[in-house]
Amino acid sequence: IVSFVPQETLYQVLKEESKNLQNTFLMLYAFLASLIGAGAFLFVKAGEEKRKAEIIIKEEKDRAKQYFEVASVISVVLDSKEKVTLINKKGCEVLGCNKEEVIGKDWCENFLPKKTRKNAKTIFKMLIEGHFLKSVEYFESPVLTKEGKERMIAWHNAVIRNESGYIINALISGEDITEKIQLQKEFLRSAQLATIGELAAGVAHEVNNPITGIINYSQIITNESEPGSIQAEMSNRVIKEGRRIATIVKSLLSFSRGQDKKRSPCNVKRILSEVLDLIGSQLLKDGVQLKLEIPDNFPEIHANSNEMQQVFLDIINNALYALNQKYPKTDKNKTLDILGKETTLSGQLFLRINFYDSGTGVAGDILDKLMDPFFSTKPKGEGTGLGLSICSRIIKEHDGDMHIESKEGEFTRVIVDLPTASSRQKTGNRRERKEDRRRRSERSV
Repeated sequence: IVSFVPQETLYQVLKEESKNLQNTFLMLYAFLASLIGAGAFLFVKAGEEKRKAEIIIKEEKDRAKQYFEVASVISVVLDSKEKVTLINKKGCEVLGCNKEEVIGKDWCENFLPKKTRKNAKTIFKMLIEGHFLKSVEYFESPVLTKEGKERMIAWHNAVIRNESGYIINALISGEDITEKIQLQKEFLRSAQLATIGELAAGVAHEVNNPITGIINYSQIITNESEPGSIQAEMSNRVIKEGRRIATIVKSLLSFSRGQDKKRSPCNVKRILSEVLDLIGSQLLKDGVQLKLEIPDNFPEIHANSNEMQQVFLDIINNALYALNQKYPKTDKNKTLDILGKETTLSGQLFLRINFYDSGTGVAGDILDKLMDPFFSTKPKGEGTGLGLSICSRIIKEHDGDMHIESKEGEFTRVIVDLPTASSRQKTGNRRERKEDRRRRSERSV
């Protein structure tokens, strides 16, 4: 005779029939609570034979364990002291640990970032005391992986009760939403850049017309003035500054115009010059000693110039921030060097651009996190933690590489390697020939 019986009855029967009942119950309940939230189980009434009951218990236990393990979300069971008693395969994958490294450990102290532990402990306490508020049943909070990196998780929480109705465990299930949040923020940033592009087009039109007039009228004054006179000198200065304004407006328009992903041969020195037109006045104002050494015969790269401008601007902005933190005022050691050279990597010709600043540097224990999404060394509100992450992605999409060297209190060096246009074309041709050979081989077979 088969029927549905309450969870308390099941717990009592299991207690009589199984020595390893707690883990059996936890796995059964974890599976059902996280997937269907049911409070009843398919079970054979106590009048059945003991052997049949044991078989059913084993089958249900194995089935529950299988579903618990293959679930696509993180599932963790904690006892009343925040110790991990169960974790599934997905949970171990996200943490980068095996089960032996997790079971029995304090969840908050070992697998949550320090900044979130206090809040997490408060939520756990409310959960274990039976205060089922919306803020407790669902919230978003990061976990700390074995490598020390953070992953953002959307948590759904439930509790497990014993036969007397007392809460004995907390079941937390979570979905890794790190990439989802990153995409949302990148989309927002793209939308903001598109808006800036529209504004820049209007500004360029409104500014360029009067600037053209100012330059032309100044040129007339220069032509009618005595060579070497104060009047001629002043009008020449007006022409020079007017042209500088026109160049800045042109660079701003180029940087923020649309989100065109097309690539073409680009001159790195020209791209850097356009970026420095945008930020050069700020570097000068803050007393930064700038050194730019890019050979005139530097080979071209095949790239999206707007994306390259974004990468270089973000790197220089970070350097400026670090320099201002270390040297709030003008200082002879407040330097930023941008150096370019050719190098060969794996038999392919690359351009290497070094951005070296003498700023605050970065501690060794966080150096590997600098290009992680949402990681930032800046105070809250001063950085999104997406800048270097997006830069790294853009460089990789261009078949390049970007890495960072730093020493706390002394310097930071950002190294960007990009394949030359000619080298990239040769590589592309080799790939095409290899693909053609593969297709011909398949047709022959």
